[in-house]
Amino acid sequence: MKKLALAATALLAAGTAFADQPTFTYSTYPAGQVDNAGAPTWDKSPMKNWPARNLDIPDTSMATAGGSVAGGPLRFEVGLAFEHESYDADGSTGQHHYNTFLPGLKFGLAKPFQGGSELSGDVTVFAGRTSYSGAVTGAPGHDVSVDGLDHTALETNVQYKLPTGFFGTSVMLGLGYQMRDDQGVQTHGTYFRREQRFFATLGVERPFHIAEAWTVTPRLAYHQVILGRLEQDIPGGGTVHEHGFGGELAVDIDYRTGNRDLVLTPYVRQWNLGASSVTGTAFEPKSRTREVGMTLSVRF
Repeated sequence: MKKLALAATALLAAGTAFADQPTFTYSTYPAGQVDNAGAPTWDKSPMKNWPARNLDIPDTSMATAGGSVAGGPLRFEVGLAFEHESYDADGSTGQHHYNTFLPGLKFGLAKPFQGGSELSGDVTVFAGRTSYSGAVTGAPGHDVSVDGLDHTALETNVQYKLPTGFFGTSVMLGLGYQMRDDQGVQTHGTYFRREQRFFATLGVERPFHIAEAWTVTPRLAYHQVILGRLEQDIPGGGTVHEHGFGGELAVDIDYRTGNRDLVLTPYVRQWNLGASSVTGTAFEPKSRTREVGMTLSVRF
């Protein structure tokens, strides 16, 4: 017991002596550098800067470090459109030919994502005049030629573009809708026609950077009609349910200036349609339409 008491007394004395010495602490000062008091001190920088300040790590946001979901801001497009439409149909009374020039306006928007993918949509409205030549409804064997028929049209498309990594090409998947209102010719004047079609799109495009500000992007697309319908306001009523397909070739010529793009897009589109069913006194079960046009728009 006496030895144990002596040992406890020695430990107590050693602890008291150690407590009277300066306390060693971590410091961000280089070796040998102390403050004016001559004692090491803590770096008192705010905790919100840790560890960037103490470990020399750049102050990087979580969005940048983990990869931003958005590849860019929402972009808008507005411009002019011009289209020439040639329509030929085989009806029970003979051939029907429509030639139309359609000026219009185009509006669109696009959202780029990380990795180069993009979701876009556009709407184009047209209003013009049609020239008709061919058979007259209700008068087989009697052909006429009429100019100045009213013609309006609406086109809308929604597409998702996905880069493939194969020689810079991208695949496009989309849905589209077209509606055309015009006039047909019958024995006593004209009648109203409305053609509508919903279609799916599968396409491919590849951009070529010609110069610092210029990019040329050819595009090839296939359109499959999902639902087609031609309504004719004729005595007895008439509706043609259509099926068929179309093809499109277009080229985007893009000039970049500042944060805007000036885009010229010439295109040609061909539709081949047939009738899946005919009701009432409808006709024209088979038709071919060629659309040649261009758009001039600004993207910002």
